[in-house]
Parts: sequence; structure tokens; C-alpha cells
Amino acid sequence: MLRRSLAVPAAALTRPLVLSQAAASAAGAAVVLLGAWHMEPGEFASFSLALLVLNVGTGLVRSGLFQPALIERRTDPHAVVPVRYVAVAAGTVAILVAVADLAVTVLGAGGATLLGVLSVAPVVQDWLRFRCIGQGRNGAVALSDGIRLLLVPAVLLVAGTAHPLVAFYAVWCAGYAVAAVPLALAARRVPRFSRYSVYGTRARSQAWEFLVAQLATTVPLLVLGALSVSASVGAFRLSQTLYGPVNVLFAAVALNLLSDAVGETDRPDDDALVRRARRLGLLSAGGATTLGAVLVLVAATGAVHPSGIERGELVVALAAVGCFAACGGLAGPHLVVMRIFKAQSVVTRARVGMVAVTWCGFVAGYLAGGPFLSLALGFVLGGVGYVVFFLPAAARTYRAAAP
Repeated sequence: MLRRSLAVPAAALTRPLVLSQAAASAAGAAVVLLGAWHMEPGEFASFSLALLVLNVGTGLVRSGLFQPALIERRTDPHAVVPVRYVAVAAGTVAILVAVADLAVTVLGAGGATLLGVLSVAPVVQDWLRFRCIGQGRNGAVALSDGIRLLLVPAVLLVAGTAHPLVAFYAVWCAGYAVAAVPLALAARRVPRFSRYSVYGTRARSQAWEFLVAQLATTVPLLVLGALSVSASVGAFRLSQTLYGPVNVLFAAVALNLLSDAVGETDRPDDDALVRRARRLGLLSAGGATTLGAVLVLVAATGAVHPSGIERGELVVALAAVGCFAACGGLAGPHLVVMRIFKAQSVVTRARVGMVAVTWCGFVAGYLAGGPFLSLALGFVLGGVGYVVFFLPAAARTYRAAAP
């Protein structure tokens, strides 16, 4: 019995998409860690902000185009994103990255434009990634993200250049381009495409939800980065990256819960979905708390000390971001179930409340102690907002859905 109970989760952890998410998260953490070790504090802060801008741009395309199309394929086999949609999306991301990097980093117009052009590669790789997932080519997806992880150490080849920020970013995006090759070879040609208007309403709704969520953490980091390019911002960006493993867990939980709920066979009933959300929320929060305790202990003892970040600031940043991650993990599965129960408006209102509380922390902290205290208080109150707004909203939604 014990062997069987251990075999099930072990098998789940070796599924291609789980391995893919783990490799992608590890790659993102590794490039930030290498940047922290090999850049001066100001340079690293700009590099971390540039990566943050890239993540926002690609995340917006993913939530507003790639993911909705993938979900639509469950009922419409022709809901596949064509090249012309990708061209528009990639161009938009390139402009967004160039403008944002010009505003929040130390780069001039030429450097920011170059980063924008390089940002096309991650969008194309993500497009092919979702194409392969929709076609069941999950092995190719895992291979692609594994290649990206293996190519991260290549940034060390350019660590001694005059402009390490641009050099690291170029190598990072080149890794996406190389990783797109196995996806392009594995993806089958699709002769017909459904128009975006078929799933556009749901896609836009998901995109707006993503943008509102960014107001909780990403926008304040960018604003404070523009006001003061300091190691404090880098400490919080590094902390966010180090919590990548639990973000992989959260993404896997949400995707699997949604897949089970809309599957054609063996769909769980409403009560089963609620029970699963509660169980998965506790597991997610526990995972984030455990990782946070380990990270804080390692940083506090000085076992790991990046040259561009003060030890005390890193400890506080890890604790604050850990609070945000644990509370977000607790609420995350309930957000999925509320959407399944067609309570998107409830989710949006709760998100607005959570963001408002978070911003109160950012503003109060900035007025009291500057960028560092602003980020610390904002992340902590953001975690509190998850619990205060989303969990009661979920409970009300479940009661309303009960027969």
C-alpha cells in the first residue's frame, strides 16, 4: 500500500509537462542568479527589471491568445493560433519591452530597442510550445525547455563584456530561439484556423485578469525601479525568482484542476471540485511555506550571498515574498473553481480589493522608509489580501452553487 501511494505522486512528477515547467522555472532562476553574481548592483537591478518586463509581455500574450486558444480546442479542433496572429503579438511585445526598458533601466534608446527586438524569440517559442501541447507533443515541450535550461550557463561567456546587461539578455533570448527548433520540428501543420472572434471574449477577459494581477507586484517593482535603480529592487526580484519552484506547483495545480473539470470523461461534480480546491490550496501553501523557511535560513546564515545584494535585505525580501506566495497558493485553486462556476465577476472584484490593499502597503511603506520598506510591506499586505478577499468570496460562491 505504501509503495502504491508513493508511486502515484512520483509518476505525476515525471510527466512531460511537469518536467517542462520545472525546467523553465529553473532556467529563469539560474539566469537571475548568475546575473546577481556577475553584475554590479545597479546593472543587476536593471537586468532583473528587463527580465520582468519580458515576463509581463510574454505573459500577456499567453493569457490573451495562446492559453484561450488551447482551452477552446477542447470543443473546436481548429482553435489554433496562426502565424499572422503571432506576428502581431510579437511586434507588440517588442514595442512594449523597448519602451518599458527605456523607462525603467539604465539603457539608452539603442539598447532598449535591441532588447525589444530580441524579445520576439520568447514569444515565438511560447507559440510553438502551446501548439505542441495542443497536439499532444508534450515530450517535445519538455525537451525544448530542457534545452533552455542547459543553455543558461552560456551567459558566463559574456560576463566580462562592457555591457553585461545587454549581453546576458541576448544570450537568454538566443536560448529561446534554439529551444524553438525541436518544437517547430514536432508541431504538425494545421490547414485551418478558427478566427480569434470565436474565443476572443474569453481571451480578453483572461488578459484583463492578468493585467489586474500585475498591479499587485509587477507594476510597483517597475515604478520603484524607475524612481531608484537600487539593490533593494534586485533583492525582491531575486526573491521572486527563487520562489519559482512553487510557481511551477501553482501552475500545474491550476492547469490540472481546469483540465479535469472540463474533460469529456470522469468529470468531478461540484462538491468534488470544492474539496479538491481546498486540499490543493493547503498543499500549495505548505510547499511555499517550506521553501520560504529554507531560503530564509540559507540567506540568514550567509551560506549564499550574491555580491549585488545586502544579506539583511535579501532575508526580509525572501520572507515578504514568501508570505505573498504562500497566501497566493492557498487561494489559487479556489480562483480556478470560481471561474468554472462562472463567477468571473466575483474573482475580478476580489482581485481589485486585493490589489488595493497591496497598493496601500506600497504607498505607506514608501512614504515611511523608501523603496525597500515599500516592497516589503506591499508583499506582506498582498498576501493578507489573498486570504481576506478570495477565500470568503470562494465560500460565498460555493454556497450559492450548492443544490
